[in-house]
Amino acid sequence: MDTAKGSDDPIRMKIRFEDLLLLVETRFSEKDYHTAQSLLDEAKELGSSEDPKVLFYEASILQAKGDIQRAAKYFNRAGLSPGLDADLTSYVPYLSLRQNILAEQFVCITSGIPSIVMTSFPRSASAFIINFSSAHLKVPSGRMSIGMFPDREIVPIWAERVAQGGMINHEHFPPSSSNLAALKAARIPKLAVHVRDPRQQLISWVHHRTDEISRGVPRQATAKEISFVELSFEEKIDWMIETHFPKLIEWVVQWIDAAEREKDWLEIRFTTYEEFVADKTRFFEELWAFFGIGVDPGYLESNINKVEEEAKMGAKWTNFRQGTVDEWRKVATVEQQKAMGKLTLPELAERFGWSL
Repeated sequence: MDTAKGSDDPIRMKIRFEDLLLLVETRFSEKDYHTAQSLLDEAKELGSSEDPKVLFYEASILQAKGDIQRAAKYFNRAGLSPGLDADLTSYVPYLSLRQNILAEQFVCITSGIPSIVMTSFPRSASAFIINFSSAHLKVPSGRMSIGMFPDREIVPIWAERVAQGGMINHEHFPPSSSNLAALKAARIPKLAVHVRDPRQQLISWVHHRTDEISRGVPRQATAKEISFVELSFEEKIDWMIETHFPKLIEWVVQWIDAAEREKDWLEIRFTTYEEFVADKTRFFEELWAFFGIGVDPGYLESNINKVEEEAKMGAKWTNFRQGTVDEWRKVATVEQQKAMGKLTLPELAERFGWSL
């Protein structure tokens, strides 16, 4: 009798292990990260701590708590790639979407289509650029990094997947030493860095973060950011000039320095939101040509016109709020405009055509 009971123990342990992981997912979705971690620790006592599901949830909890560097290491150990262009929350849907991406990527690789690898300011039409490129070129989109701007961290195995070709990524990562090492290890030879006049980016970011925090989007909002939504619009701009604007300038400067320092192995092309707004057809022609992808300009222009009409009708994937380049001149006070002007380095303004 004892023998029979003993033979059932591994099965019962397996069932309990899977049940615990389901509870982890439930608690995680409810943002109860403490309980989710406790359940995960219990699950690890019954199964392998190196099980891909365990590593996936471990990484997801760490990411939600803002421990991005450790989360990236756990995602890397899980051995699953690429990252999804969405928040990672559930293991089973992730596996399903991942398989779809891999199947689409295989078709693109066999057709000789290279990957388009980018990093960009948030709120610089990056979602439009990635989504339009993905749809027009019929390549899947994914991510190589996790976290929030400007401290995103590349997951090496995700970068390796993108490096194989036939993909486009949606990122906002900086040129940290670990990120550059991951790009180099993956043998990614080209990178587009997309920027925007930081004064207009700040205005768009004020609207974006207010909306996200108000809706409870799980992006590691700090207590100060949560109280930020109660400020007046003018006060929000002041707060962002102090806390966010210097990060924008530093991010651009670091990439300019990296472009020169790492030029022996990484070719970097800078693109701007202002170029995108001025002539979308030319923007995409030149961006894709940089990665070795040719296109029929007439067909490209007709597709852009179609998508712009969809944007006017409120198409979600276009991710536009207004699509303007100098709204900041109208909504920021004279004092705020002067403050941002002093922080915007003259060499950056000259290089990218941002009038001071």
